[in-house]
Amino acid sequence: MRVDKGKVRAPEIGRVWLNSTPLSFRQLRGRAVLVDFWDYTCMNCIRTLPYVQAWHERYRDKGLTVIGVHTPEFTFAQYESNVERGIREFGLTYPIVIDSNREIWKAFANRYWPTKYLLDKDGYLRFGHFGEGGYGECEQVIQELLREIDPAIELPPLMEPLREEHRMGAVCYRASGELNLGNRCGRIGNEGGFKEDQIADYAFTGKTEENFFYATGRWASTAEYFEAVESGPHTLRLNYEAAAVNLVMDCQHASEAEVVLLQDGKPLARRQATRDTRFRPSAGARTGTALFRGRGGVCIYLHQLCGSCNQRAADSQRAQAMKRVVAGLIVKDGKLLVCQRTRHQTMPLKWEFPGGKIEQGEPPRAALRRELEEELGILATIGDEVRRIQHEYPNGGMVELRFFIVREYQKEIENRIFRDIQWAEPQALPAFDFLEADLTLVNELAAGKLL
Repeated sequence: MRVDKGKVRAPEIGRVWLNSTPLSFRQLRGRAVLVDFWDYTCMNCIRTLPYVQAWHERYRDKGLTVIGVHTPEFTFAQYESNVERGIREFGLTYPIVIDSNREIWKAFANRYWPTKYLLDKDGYLRFGHFGEGGYGECEQVIQELLREIDPAIELPPLMEPLREEHRMGAVCYRASGELNLGNRCGRIGNEGGFKEDQIADYAFTGKTEENFFYATGRWASTAEYFEAVESGPHTLRLNYEAAAVNLVMDCQHASEAEVVLLQDGKPLARRQATRDTRFRPSAGARTGTALFRGRGGVCIYLHQLCGSCNQRAADSQRAQAMKRVVAGLIVKDGKLLVCQRTRHQTMPLKWEFPGGKIEQGEPPRAALRRELEEELGILATIGDEVRRIQHEYPNGGMVELRFFIVREYQKEIENRIFRDIQWAEPQALPAFDFLEADLTLVNELAAGKLL
């Protein structure tokens, strides 16, 4: 949605800021401004965050200021400590203002999560986009506004899509929609529905349908959430059609609880697990469990109606099996940090760039920031993505590697897992025995490209 120049001026904003001292649109006159309304619990918002962070990194030195406006959808998302944790987990480094009372939301007459507004150098609204998508158009308008500030500015090409499903040729299947568990707008499939605003016993036998959840056990039903209470078994059942399921959970009454996840009645396999899933022996089998603060236990039964979505049209089975990896090109005084694997790892003694696997649902930049902290003990600022490579090994294994520039980091580098680490001139990289999947990038760096 484009807005005519000079028609609508943005309202002033905010008192509580994270990642920044307080800002105002008046003091930002002369710069383009991107305002992003989001909530750290909203999956639609989470999927857009890598683009917002990337625009911040690409254009902050060229005249763009990115401001995230965190407007909570639920009461628990109002707490600043929860927002701060979300900011750390998603690796966001741009200024974020807390809007727990929806003052900014109302001033913008906003209605959706996420929403992006672009303001020009004079503080006038020039563009808006509601929901996911539209990344290319949004970045194009960013560049237009920057050229209004400086017609001679040099800007990079528009970014390549950061998610597989945003690429040309991707096939996306219908996915199950968002499902709330609170009685205000939730959909429970049990006969009789919610026992609103009271504690009650729930029972269910029979066939489950999509777009409803089903509960057994003793639960408290509130407008915003569904809480397991007292002792005894508590279960939730869900039929879904998607690549992954995300559930917001918390408990305020005790130190620990265990949530057992079952897929089609069976314990999760390790390949299905995400970062917050742990495994423990249970009756001779490995059961997937996720640990959260809370009391008692909950069992969640999942049934996948269709295969995973968001696959490429070409060879979807191989796309599902592809291992996705991020790596950092850490630059210091013109040299790059390279790391050697130990004798006990797969492909022993090979050299590589530091990084690792992207966990399911994890933004690539957040994955790389986590890996660099685990491997080297640093808190890195992840820069531009400079190369993406898909490689097939002779055994049929597929890997997609995404390489990001890292020029800034906190703490001293320490070798925590590698046999050796070295700083190398780019032209000297071919002398190292690199992983086969890295060789294309190594040759490009040696030829003076990318950096």
